[in-house]
Amino acid sequence: MQTITLYVNAESTLGTVRDYANARNASAPTLTRGVSACLKMRIFASGENTDPYPLSELVNIPSWQWVMDDDFDSASNYILVGDHSGISVQSVTETINEVEYVFTEFTIPISAMNTDELNTLLGKQESIATLNGELVGLDESGSEVFVLQVKGFTVRNRISSTG
Repeated sequence: MQTITLYVNAESTLGTVRDYANARNASAPTLTRGVSACLKMRIFASGENTDPYPLSELVNIPSWQWVMDDDFDSASNYILVGDHSGISVQSVTETINEVEYVFTEFTIPISAMNTDELNTLLGKQESIATLNGELVGLDESGSEVFVLQVKGFTVRNRISSTG
């Protein structure tokens, strides 16, 4: 399994990938076709400091969804879909370069990393860097109460067979 940590400024619906200190922009991470993934998405409240997104605004949201696609056509199938029931949000503390940081972290498992849609998109290319991710929180009635999009994920193709 690929465990990938990314840091996102979540002050608007379109998040910006940042470094761990929220000091500069970074590239969205790279996934590998056929290898299950677990995204550890740590979100900041703003682009000005390392304040974590308020956990209190997220912990009572009962349902989460994560999807990835390269277009915004709701009639087409998603390229990748997270394991919705496995998505969780929590507070984590980590010491990086002798500085202690507190993060609001989403754990987003993606077990199906060899979908027909991804295989069609990749074809024989080495990689593509056009996947966008969208995290949606739903309340008890199914209304969307939180949305965060992250653009520019890369997916690498495989040299060996994925079976």
